[in-house]
Amino acid sequence: MSKFKFIVFVIILLGCKSTKSGIEIIQIDANHPIILKYSKKHNKFSRLKIPLKLKIYNNSFKQYSFASIRYEYNSIFGGITEDVYIEKNKKLEKIKNNKRKYINLKESQEYVIYTSHRLDSGKKFQDKFKSYINLIKNKNIDTLNIGSINELKSNNKDLLKLLTKNDSIFINTWKGKDITIPVKL
Repeated sequence: MSKFKFIVFVIILLGCKSTKSGIEIIQIDANHPIILKYSKKHNKFSRLKIPLKLKIYNNSFKQYSFASIRYEYNSIFGGITEDVYIEKNKKLEKIKNNKRKYINLKESQEYVIYTSHRLDSGKKFQDKFKSYINLIKNKNIDTLNIGSINELKSNNKDLLKLLTKNDSIFINTWKGKDITIPVKL
């Protein structure tokens, strides 16, 4: 009878895993500004830096580590690199993306990724940002905060969909299976 109880206990224990790796990644609202980059040389808007916030839960019974967080550009315009931050005292602190990151057992950590989407140089596409051109030129700047994701969604949802279509976030683990999640905006 005790062997039977032991077998039932093992079956129940094995069935208690919430995810295969014990890691759960959720994209949450990022209340950081979208940044529009302007190329004075080409007299065009060149990049749109979109903030994305991830919450990574470690549901396992051991410390979890991973190598990097990467943004995978799969839309027609693509992009270059990404910057990764953690929030400290309501400010973003840039971290080295190639340095090992740890999450203790049964804890979570939030990360903010700033993408760098390329913008089409055609007139029709550039006209979507026409309202910012005078501000950029009058202030003689090449970078402008243009509001949050929610503001861009309400003003230009199609643009956001076009830039992020089929994009994903990739977590490079040191060992085991890497994790990929689709971008949701």
